[in-house]
Amino acid sequence: MNSSSNSNEFRDFLLDRLPPEQAEAIEERMFQNEAYFSELQDAEDDLIEEYAMEALNPAEAQLFEARVERD
Repeated sequence: MNSSSNSNEFRDFLLDRLPPEQAEAIEERMFQNEAYFSELQDAEDDLIEEYAMEALNPAEAQLFEARVERD
């Protein structure tokens, strides 16, 4: 899987848009692979920055806010 695919998958993971089985697989892999976890952290940083700059579309902003509130 290339970084672009990871980036899209990470974004969907961070916005809770993945089926539970796929989200669990990402969680398992991030605990087993430090580089993968680092990529996920970078994707999270990018998402936070986009939110702060109001660059997310309204649906993504709502999903982001719900995730932050829940976490």
